[in-house]
Amino acid sequence: MAVNLCLEEHEEEILIEYRQFTLVKIVDVDPQIQAEGGRSSWIECKDERLYFKSAAPDHYAAVRLQHWNGEPPVNRDFRWEEFDEFRIMSANDTLSIWTVTMGPGGLQIALEPGWYHMRALSTGRKAISRKMRDHDLTQGFPRSVERYLLQIWAAE
Repeated sequence: MAVNLCLEEHEEEILIEYRQFTLVKIVDVDPQIQAEGGRSSWIECKDERLYFKSAAPDHYAAVRLQHWNGEPPVNRDFRWEEFDEFRIMSANDTLSIWTVTMGPGGLQIALEPGWYHMRALSTGRKAISRKMRDHDLTQGFPRSVERYLLQIWAAE
């Protein structure tokens, strides 16, 4: 049995603005994500972007982006509150995480254009909602309460 390997991995705190961040240059997505009222309430595809919807406004979330040579094992480091798997089409040689108003962040991976499987997971959603109710924004935005894991591997 072959063991799949993580080819590339990057993690960064991303500024969540307007309750979201994006993955850019996605030209097509499985219909169940793309369709209005699709299976996912926290992921939306429009304008060649995947929008990942946060549970709270204006904070920093930890985002880990991974590229695998095959289907990765399910990550059990956290109790995931959201979990979706779907296929994406990238026509670009790089996938990048962007904030809504400030553009590209440092998170990106090099890919050949084509179809990929994506597994998207999120945790800390309930915790950031609670924290934001009582948080004093003069102390700055909360950091890394909410976490995301985005795993990508080639589709056959």
